[in-house]
Amino acid sequence: MNRRTLETADSWWRMRHNHVWIDERKLREDSYLAVGRGEEFSLPAWDFAGIYPQSNDAFSRFIFWFLVVNFNYNYPVMKNGVLEKFRAVDVHGKEQRGANALGSIFYRAFGEGAILSGHILHHMRSPESAAEFFRGTGKEIPMLFERRTMLLEAANIVLAYFDGDPVNIFKEAKYLAHGKMGELGIIGTLTLGFPRSFGLDRYLAPGTGEPLNFDKRANLVAVMYEGRAQASNGELPVIEDIAEVGPIPDYQLPRSYKADGIFRYSDELNRTIDSATPVTSDSAMQIETRGATVWAQLHELRCVNEARQDKGLAPLHIGHVDAYRWFRGRKYTGQEPLICDTTDC
Repeated sequence: MNRRTLETADSWWRMRHNHVWIDERKLREDSYLAVGRGEEFSLPAWDFAGIYPQSNDAFSRFIFWFLVVNFNYNYPVMKNGVLEKFRAVDVHGKEQRGANALGSIFYRAFGEGAILSGHILHHMRSPESAAEFFRGTGKEIPMLFERRTMLLEAANIVLAYFDGDPVNIFKEAKYLAHGKMGELGIIGTLTLGFPRSFGLDRYLAPGTGEPLNFDKRANLVAVMYEGRAQASNGELPVIEDIAEVGPIPDYQLPRSYKADGIFRYSDELNRTIDSATPVTSDSAMQIETRGATVWAQLHELRCVNEARQDKGLAPLHIGHVDAYRWFRGRKYTGQEPLICDTTDC
């Protein structure tokens, strides 16, 4: 695991916790039970028809642009105990929600074609064209201004430094997530080279001032690309150091940990969630929740691999446990996620 992620987990552990606590024993027990019952911890290929390109070549471009703006789909409106979420109809006429709705929007515009900077700049040329691009079936997509701003930044940087083609980011990083000594990998290139699009997901721990480097969407670029690469029968190069990629503190994962009794929330945090009251990205509630997710993911991965080793099974990486938790969170019909007006999760 990379040093920055380990430092983030340590920083979260040392800070004062006012809203989120982890039951370490329950986390360990659940990890061993999951392995014992034969949980596969599958790595998705992200090939859902009408949402992601079936072409591996197109997907290797698609995933970059998609993850520039893969954030914040929930409205602070509760209907029958469920948050209202951004929706869009895919090319097959099926209504999708959240990240799947966003994927269907890109697929609606580009299909199986390779998306280059010029295509993005065309669709983002004005606020009106951006609104049309992100058109859904209900309310305007949350944070439309931020989405357009970030796509414009990303498209111009890719045009200036990567010949307009985001696949060159992977090629120049030699398909390494963190690179070798003195070289930037995929994640470093994204967080340092795209300051607005990928470089803002970093905070200071309340009380201690220690760094918390979440880098959710940058990590997800590597993880989602790897999922398709593994399923491509050698058509796409795999990421050799995928085991170094850190956790992805998405808003769905805490729901899964809470449902399984691994996370415990303060009364104030529970009230905030249940009332659909938005918090800021640098609030203690948001930072504690995401920091706890990083710590839990790291230790879940360690426990799962210990249990797998006992059974003679190969070790997993963060992408496997992330997918396991993400899909469990999406299925949970209890408490909704914390609402935050942020581009980070």
